Amino acid sequence: MNKAIKKSIFTIILSGLGMMVLAMPVFAATSFSLSPVNVNVTEGQNFSVVIAVDPQDVKNYTVKVELEYPADLVEAKSFTLGSDWMALSQSGYDLIDNTNGVLVKTAGYPGGLSSAATFGTVSFLAKKAGDGIIKIASDSIVLNEENQNVLIIPLAETFVAVASPPLPEEEEEVKEEVISPEEEVKEEVISPEEEVSQKGLVSMLAASLGIAWRKITQSTFLTIVIILCLIALILIGARGWWLFRKKRKK
Repeated sequence: MNKAIKKSIFTIILSGLGMMVLAMPVFAATSFSLSPVNVNVTEGQNFSVVIAVDPQDVKNYTVKVELEYPADLVEAKSFTLGSDWMALSQSGYDLIDNTNGVLVKTAGYPGGLSSAATFGTVSFLAKKAGDGIIKIASDSIVLNEENQNVLIIPLAETFVAVASPPLPEEEEEVKEEVISPEEEVKEEVISPEEEVSQKGLVSMLAASLGIAWRKITQSTFLTIVIILCLIALILIGARGWWLFRKKRKK
């Protein structure tokens, strides 16, 4: 084989490869998108990421999405498949692994999907403060009617920023004594036994006061009588002394 023939064959091969390279975007045309592109949440909050498929006029029949996320930062709580999709629930095609941070969901679209549509929505929980990326993994697949993978790169990403919860404001504790209506208005309730007991106590006090008053009265009366007697004796003595002196003067 002469050099001219070899050169022609080499040129044909290069041309074929070039045509294949140029033809690849035609066949491999489907892309994924994630929304929102940026997520800013606080620790403990939930948020959602929507996965969309855009076939770009190339009919898609089967889609397998593998989503990678930082398991220490966020936790996948649930996945809701978009309308008109038929889920494939088999091992290796349907998975939520919060230990390794991997979510895998697979579904078919009856009749083929030729326009942009929502594949599904993932609900996440922000576990702790920090930054991370949720992204479509390279093991994702989109098959056309010939079962060829028509997924193109670059693959979609969502940046997640989780902030620490705000510190509670220090407030001065104002302790107010709360008085219940029962304590605020207290009415003394006396039982019949207590009422009888109180009446008996009053009677005893009255009797004691009466006795004391009588004693005081009696002692006072005796004192008055004694004083009057002494006065009478003094007057009688003075009268006798006066008569005695008068007789002696005569």
